Amino acid sequence: MLPLQDSTSDLDDGPRLAARAAADGYLYFPGLLPATEVLELRAAMLPDLADLGWIIDHTGRANLNKFVDDTDAQVGELVCRHGVLPSTLSLQHHPRLIDLFTRLYGEAVLPLPRVLMRYNFPRRDQHRTPQHQDFPHVQGTARVFTAWIPLGDCVGDMGGLKIAAGSNHLGALPLHPAMGAGGMAVPGDFSGQWHGSDMRAGDVLLFNCLTVHAGRTNNSDLIRLSVDMRYQPRAEPVTEEWLHPHRRQFSWPELYAAHPGSPHHYYWRKYQLRTMPYDDSYYAARDRMGLQMAAAGDRRAEATLRRIVGRGTDPEQRAQAIEALRLLAASGEESAPGNE
Repeated sequence: MLPLQDSTSDLDDGPRLAARAAADGYLYFPGLLPATEVLELRAAMLPDLADLGWIIDHTGRANLNKFVDDTDAQVGELVCRHGVLPSTLSLQHHPRLIDLFTRLYGEAVLPLPRVLMRYNFPRRDQHRTPQHQDFPHVQGTARVFTAWIPLGDCVGDMGGLKIAAGSNHLGALPLHPAMGAGGMAVPGDFSGQWHGSDMRAGDVLLFNCLTVHAGRTNNSDLIRLSVDMRYQPRAEPVTEEWLHPHRRQFSWPELYAAHPGSPHHYYWRKYQLRTMPYDDSYYAARDRMGLQMAAAGDRRAEATLRRIVGRGTDPEQRAQAIEALRLLAASGEESAPGNE
């Protein structure tokens, strides 16, 4: 795997940033954010992880007996609550990020209100984020970029994120069900294109919503914490779904009540945004494929089946998923690993 290419030398040059982002599909900025502010967010999250039993000490050492995957309601609740912490919103609106995206786009920027936290347990490789593109999840405009920020040092065995440089030129790729965050993967061998490096608190990795990326193996003893913050030009269309909390598990008033008075609450409402309906067809196709895979005994469909059971609206499909999970559990086979 090749190292990430440092773009700090182009930080103040918008056209050069845009050209490099268009060519490679990503930009990497070591030390862009103050490490103290990133670690403040980490410190605010750790007590909740300790209360759930996910960690066994203040370093973030994982309790593997308490592993839950991305489909668990506990994860969804924590993503929502941590996504509105004062330290989260301060990072999302940090002048260094806003100024960077303003230069990159050459126009006013919109931070998307939905912020996604990631809690990657070690040695659960079949559940790490598969190789995928963000566009089917975010939609709206192909000019969306994600800022991936490790909440703590991701070095050595901790792994991190890897980017298939140049894959943004392939357009939207076919999808299939997968284990891990998001539950959808793209096919393809990106050998020779993968870029990844050790990253430390304060480092920021940006990538386009059509850039293929994946989680790297976490072979440490620690839960790997990170946050996905997404940005787009304010004038571009935004899907209505991304103006609501994750999975709509809560409302904004419910979440904001825990931290009243923030200047960042409902910030997007002051703009005249162009909104568009969310296209659920990607998820509908994934769910149909998941049921077909399960019927063939493929345990990689498990995460899709759990999503259908937990959030599906079709009673017949939910019943099929429940039965498919029962049959897969009875088979006793090991889940296939994710894409490397």
